[in-house]
Amino acid sequence: MRSWCPIVPATLQSQMDENIHVLGDATQNGDMPKSAYSANSQAKAAAMAIRHALTSSRAFKPRFSNTCWSLISTDNGVKVGASYVATDEKIAKVDGFISQNNEDDALRKQTYEESLLVRRDYHGYVWVTGTNELRGALEGAPRDF
Repeated sequence: MRSWCPIVPATLQSQMDENIHVLGDATQNGDMPKSAYSANSQAKAAAMAIRHALTSSRAFKPRFSNTCWSLISTDNGVKVGASYVATDEKIAKVDGFISQNNEDDALRKQTYEESLLVRRDYHGYVWVTGTNELRGALEGAPRDF
């Protein structure tokens, strides 16, 4: 029988081998969905846990997040997401959000534009979604991948 990898939620360590860290779609993690955004959030927590194990540096309690965008049409986007914490048993949802039916055009356009340039972190990594034309729509977004 196939199943997901059981993990220690706070460190993303495999419950089968503490020297292996598992994240993303391979994890049996609880409430957190299997998405690239989730995996990115989990990777940061795993990196912190590995750093702590190797250097005895301070480890913080991990916080996880996920957001998924859907593009309805040009200038019209919706999103769903949540925040999560590690418990002893799983990665547990603590709060969430979802676009509403009655949102005005300005908010839907803002959500659409946000989806084009999903994340730029302090290292300058840029995660974009959509077609090549959409990728370059916002200043500074790379045009080719």
